[in-house]
Amino acid sequence: MFVVDNSLKVRFKDTETQLKARDVIENTLGEGYITALNLLADSPEWMAKIKANPMFLGLDLRGGVHFTMQVDMKAAMQKTFERYSGDIRRELRREKSAAARCVRLKTA
Repeated sequence: MFVVDNSLKVRFKDTETQLKARDVIENTLGEGYITALNLLADSPEWMAKIKANPMFLGLDLRGGVHFTMQVDMKAAMQKTFERYSGDIRRELRREKSAAARCVRLKTA
């Protein structure tokens, strides 16, 4: 249960419980309040932070959240190699090693 923009939002485990709760709330509060059934996002917090908002579909299209991410593996590996070589260079300097340089060897 939480408040957003002057509205109380409550998450229930299933639709049947949600419908029963709506009836109880409407009967308790009377006509002075509006009770509406909505679908609340259940996305992980990290997705919300990168503005990856869910798509709200019709009832016939609901069924879960599918998240696909494409990774540029060549670029990711290049950045990893650069980071490792930088780490090695720093460590060699810290240890005052006589090594002149750190290079990546091409492999077949």
